[in-house]
Amino acid sequence: MMRLIYKKLLEAAAITIVMAGAGAVFFSSRPLADEITGVVSVQIVTPHGVSHPFMLEVANTPELRRRGLMGRRTLDPDRGMLFVWPDNALRLFWMKDTPLPLDILFFDAGGYLVHQHRQAQPLSEEIISSLVPVKYVVELLGGEAQRRQMGLSSQLLFNTQPAPPR
Repeated sequence: MMRLIYKKLLEAAAITIVMAGAGAVFFSSRPLADEITGVVSVQIVTPHGVSHPFMLEVANTPELRRRGLMGRRTLDPDRGMLFVWPDNALRLFWMKDTPLPLDILFFDAGGYLVHQHRQAQPLSEEIISSLVPVKYVVELLGGEAQRRQMGLSSQLLFNTQPAPPR
């Protein structure tokens, strides 16, 4: 019974986000490259103290967050996308029109990894939830989180600050 209620709540939240045009990663066929607002240099530090550098494209507007990495056929292991919102909230993603497997990492406002979804299935319409309120989401090539031993409480550190979210 609880699973059914949880599923219905997620479906309702997904519909609300889509209708409101809020920051979930959904829809659009235009290429992302022409609207990228920047790239940031970050470190993700594992619970073991190992630091991994990444260059992340910034998705800090509703349109950029909706498109995410849709349509991308390649992604270098040290590249990815950073989704930034002005507030902490439950975030919902899907892999529709994304032909690459991705690791989706959910970070709270303090930059700590609070949930991850590894190896998200390409082209799937399954809803992927942050489960808890988050401010940042990082998408990496599928398998990178495991390969680099990222776990809960890994920390996202900014070498360069992203532009403020809109």
